Amino acid sequence: KTAEQIITKNTKLVALFYASNVLGSVNPIKDIIKTIKSINPNTIVVVDAAQAVSSIPIQVDDLGCDFLAFSGHKVLGPTGIGVLWGKKALLEQMYPFQYGGEMISEVTVQNTKFAPLPHKFEAGTPHIAGAIGLSAALQYIQKLGLTAIKKHVQKITEYALVRIHENPMITVLGPEDPKKRIGIVSFVHKKIHPHDLSQILAKHGVCIRAGHHCAMPLHKSMGVIASARASFYIYTTEKDIDAFIDAIADAENILL
Repeated sequence: KTAEQIITKNTKLVALFYASNVLGSVNPIKDIIKTIKSINPNTIVVVDAAQAVSSIPIQVDDLGCDFLAFSGHKVLGPTGIGVLWGKKALLEQMYPFQYGGEMISEVTVQNTKFAPLPHKFEAGTPHIAGAIGLSAALQYIQKLGLTAIKKHVQKITEYALVRIHENPMITVLGPEDPKKRIGIVSFVHKKIHPHDLSQILAKHGVCIRAGHHCAMPLHKSMGVIASARASFYIYTTEKDIDAFIDAIADAENILL
């Protein structure tokens, strides 16, 4: 279904991803948000940019979303920390979801006055080490440049798709055009379960993810029990892709 078919004047909130962690596809996010807002300007739009932020330049003001979030470990940073951007007016209307030190400015027996943004949403001792690590990671990515990163990721993804398609037993999920996807390729082997495949690849030093990738309804809609997913980034080389393909061939020799 299209956004026009789903969104109504009663729609309060829409949450959607910028890029799929399964299909690797990149949504025309700006156009989708524009459509949503044209139907109901009051609909709040939340964008999950976890998979996109590492290789796609993003300007939140240009997108027109109300909130945008991403995880630190998707941008070479530590786990357990992330970023939430939100429009100031909406953040000021929201109540804290967590209570503790630093998120209040004044407390009495009768009343509580919350601290200004962003402190009212950051209760207790912050993830200091994580914040320092995330800052360093973002500075590193800025130094490399997202344009250069995107170019490399597309080149590696294109090479991976070519090599994967050499195997008639493998079906790739998502768009074939590397320019329409991020550095993720999920696939299904006709005779080897993704979990078995991932175990054998691990013995070759090739780490992939196998399962539903937190997207069970999507797999069900495609008629797929599970899938294997390979991810590429700035450190991935064509030699790595060749090792990945060789490991799949070894899995076939063992299991078929």
